Amino acid sequence: MKNISWMKKVGLSIVITFFINISLFGQSDFVVKESQDAIGNTYRYVTDDPMDTRIYTLENGMEVYISPSNDESRIQAMVAVKAGSAVEPLESTGLAHYLEHMLFKGTSRIGTVNWNAEKPLLDQISKLYEQHRFTDNEEEKKLIYAKIDSLSTIAAGYVAPNEFSKLAAAMGATGVNAATTYDFTYYRENIPSNELERWAELESERMNNVVLRLFHTELETVYEEYNRAQDNDGRQLFYALLDNLFKKHPYKRPVIGFPEHLKNPSMVNIHRFFNTYYVPNNMVIILSGEVVPEQAIPVLEKYFGKYGEKELPEVTFPKEDPITEPRVSELFSKEEEKVILAYRLNGKNTDDYKYSMIMDGLLSNSGKAGLLDINLNQAAKVHATSSSLLFLKDYGIHYFSGIPKKEQSLEEVQTFVREEIEKIKRGEFEEWLLEAIVNNMKLTHIQGLESSITKASYILYSVMYGVPYEKHVAFLSELDKVTKDDVVSFARERYADNYTLIYKRKGEKQLRQVEKPDITPLTLNNENESDFTKQFVQQEPEGLTPQFVDYKSTFPGTKLKNGMDFYFLKDTTGLFSFRYIIPAGKDHDGLLPFAMRYFRELGTSKFTPDSLKKELFRYGISFSISASDDKSYINVRGLDEYFKEAVELTEHIFADVQNDPEIYRKQIEKEKVSRELQKDNVRAISAHAQQYMLYGGNNSFANDPSVSTLESQDPAAMLEKIAHLFNYKHTIYYAGNRSEKEVIRIVKKSHDLPKTFAEIPAKKEYNYLPLNSPGVYFMDYDMVQAQVRMVAKNDVPYSPELLAYKEMYDNYYGVGLGSIIFQEIRESRALAYSSGSYYQMEVTNDEDNVVVGYVGTQANKLSEAMHALEGLMDTLKFDPEKFEIARKAAIKSLESNRVPQKYWFGRYMGFLDKGIDYDVRETQYKMLQEMTPEKFMDFFSKYIRNSNKQYFIRSKKENIDFESLKPFGELKEITREDIFGY
Repeated sequence: MKNISWMKKVGLSIVITFFINISLFGQSDFVVKESQDAIGNTYRYVTDDPMDTRIYTLENGMEVYISPSNDESRIQAMVAVKAGSAVEPLESTGLAHYLEHMLFKGTSRIGTVNWNAEKPLLDQISKLYEQHRFTDNEEEKKLIYAKIDSLSTIAAGYVAPNEFSKLAAAMGATGVNAATTYDFTYYRENIPSNELERWAELESERMNNVVLRLFHTELETVYEEYNRAQDNDGRQLFYALLDNLFKKHPYKRPVIGFPEHLKNPSMVNIHRFFNTYYVPNNMVIILSGEVVPEQAIPVLEKYFGKYGEKELPEVTFPKEDPITEPRVSELFSKEEEKVILAYRLNGKNTDDYKYSMIMDGLLSNSGKAGLLDINLNQAAKVHATSSSLLFLKDYGIHYFSGIPKKEQSLEEVQTFVREEIEKIKRGEFEEWLLEAIVNNMKLTHIQGLESSITKASYILYSVMYGVPYEKHVAFLSELDKVTKDDVVSFARERYADNYTLIYKRKGEKQLRQVEKPDITPLTLNNENESDFTKQFVQQEPEGLTPQFVDYKSTFPGTKLKNGMDFYFLKDTTGLFSFRYIIPAGKDHDGLLPFAMRYFRELGTSKFTPDSLKKELFRYGISFSISASDDKSYINVRGLDEYFKEAVELTEHIFADVQNDPEIYRKQIEKEKVSRELQKDNVRAISAHAQQYMLYGGNNSFANDPSVSTLESQDPAAMLEKIAHLFNYKHTIYYAGNRSEKEVIRIVKKSHDLPKTFAEIPAKKEYNYLPLNSPGVYFMDYDMVQAQVRMVAKNDVPYSPELLAYKEMYDNYYGVGLGSIIFQEIRESRALAYSSGSYYQMEVTNDEDNVVVGYVGTQANKLSEAMHALEGLMDTLKFDPEKFEIARKAAIKSLESNRVPQKYWFGRYMGFLDKGIDYDVRETQYKMLQEMTPEKFMDFFSKYIRNSNKQYFIRSKKENIDFESLKPFGELKEITREDIFGY
């Protein structure tokens, strides 16, 4: 048994030192000060801000937040508008979201080859939509829509399609997207650091000059999005939750809008909304990454500063009446039963946010030491519960999700949850948890500071929800001041009978589908190009120098005396990451994953299961054990100062874990419920279906041991499987601030090893099906849409030489808003809401690569959409200009993307498994520079075209025309039991 007396010696001092070590959030006044930069621009900043953010205000009132860092050669760039769906006119709900879509369609300079000819047509279409909106005669509506459809076809002749996506790709932008919330709308791109000027030129153009072109085909896309939401249980629960909590405030209505408004849009109202709210003094720019403020501000002033500020309307919303008794409602669907319990709180810029954060941590903290974690989940009183917060500008929501055990009622689950809340109201929790909760929040925040994307999000979600930036910076320090009495008082005041309950039961779903009008597919000329685009693509800045990782010199490795490999990486963040990697996994022993799940729930002779989890949480130690197909991983993370103690505690757990047959029985009960829930999870269904199409029923996804097999196992023998892992020769990895010699000494002292390592057991092999002919697998599923997943196998394994072609196929042809497949199927032909394809490089050398395609469409368009997808994957639709833009974008991505240090070791181990000891991005970069259209066409011909495609279709059987599916191969109807194996 290992010596763990250190815990008694250091006691609370560890918690105190934990706090001191997270010095970014020490005592400070967090004062807003003003200064001037090197070129004389005035900016504000907050003292002791760990993100070093500067806040500038342009001449026209537009605010700019810049958080510079030199850790990456890219910039996370956002433009946010302080207007969302809450300020929409009541007769045009969904307007803000629809406008967000339209801002990707171009301006009077982008997306058109003849604005003077296009504009009169769009004006006529706008007037027709107003006529359509104000008539109640359905026949008249159809006649008006026919005119809209006809004029739209003519106007489409002047469109230069997809130019915004093309221009974003030309910059090497990634993560190009936007989102509409109740309180704001934002647009984001991640760009190379040398592309700031072109980004500013492009964004300032579209933020000042929206054109509602291709309006009715994009409207069909929004219809599809609405119908997809009808199939999404999570969305429906959320909508029901808002409807129960809000009776007056605009938060009660869905951001996407009501169907009656979606069917009667107003271009006039959209323009009015844009002209009112998309103005400089109502907008914010956020830049995070490798950006020099003195260089950025003149660029932003040049492009964004030329637009004048406008007076904003005063907007006030009705205040909600207090909830004096529970509000209860029910939903039905074929998916898992669930209950949502929720409390309405005040908005983010109030003390409710601070106190509810502590409440949330007391109840659940990543499954570690919360009251729900220990008293309900780990005690197996329910299958699963969780606690979550959603804070908006005017109100917040603290909501709890509960999933019952088999034959347990939803009513009992919510009662259990409320009982845990009552414990907080009675003060029945340990006071040290408050400090541990706050310190773990600080730790998470520090880790977030490593990413420019996360830093930009920190700024976005504080400023746009009305929280002054200095208050955001000071927030974690303010949490330190919260006392137990504060929390108890808050809980008693805010968590009474003022809650809502949503019961989602098994049953027929009430679907409300938006029927789409007849729309003539538009013929768009992909060769059309605006003068703006021609000029923009010629302004390419000088390229950056790529930085590849020299893995061999970074990880030379040390052979320990017993022959094990030890890898070391210096990390000065004050945190450590420690890992044991064992070359035996699920395919070597199918019982191993369940044995690990059982192991995680146990205690030792010195700690009960509950007190062990509390001990780990108290000292900021993260411990996990998991298995992949061919490996097992033991990961430990925490403050580097306590690395030695963390290793000792980890070794103590493995050496002294206590068997508990009752916990084993409860784990089996949880496993039964988990398996049933998996069969209701649409993502899991899709993933299992792909394996089923490739391998048949004998595949790694469907080969979990049966419940009866688990029940027949001796729990003690299952723990022996865990103990035996260290009998195999394994690899050790450490990243932290200690010396290599010291780490080896600490590990040797604690880590007992056998005199002779055991042989790795034989690995279970899975064989591909012959796939000599195409096939269609259909699953009956209660839903509005039809979801299609296509897969075709290559007879070629992973190869670094194919990475450049994968990149080009994915980004030029199959993935994203600008891809050929998306543009053809969704934009041009309006056949689907989602569509695309990607080339999947398998992770091991004994698996073949596969091509995956997907479509989400209306059931009545299923066959047409599948023909469109298959046609594009059999016959390459080649666009030389888009190809070259995609090639240059891929090169820019490699030049500007640096692999974060924390991912180096994992990547290197993955490469070594494939027999590669170098950074494959170097090969990828070279091949992209040398790639020609002819080489890509050859790849397409060899690896994409004319393979025997297998289709998986999930939809409601009564909505499907099966005769139309015959051209795609022999039809086989399958069930969830077929693909899951249970």
